[in-house]
Amino acid sequence: MTFPVLLRAAGFFLLVSGWAIVPASFRLLRAPGARAGFVLAGFAVELLGFALVVRSHGFTRRKKT
Repeated sequence: MTFPVLLRAAGFFLLVSGWAIVPASFRLLRAPGARAGFVLAGFAVELLGFALVVRSHGFTRRKKT
């Protein structure tokens, strides 16, 4: 596998895991502060995944000279 493919796969994995952490926090945690922390962490993981996916598309569009 090439680097852009691995980067894109990692990005999509982080997008899914960032989404999954939010429902898990509501099921596992009772305190509103802890839930809010997990929601923010899930949002941060999703942003990181989105950044990796966008960056991987930049690698595939570069022309080799």
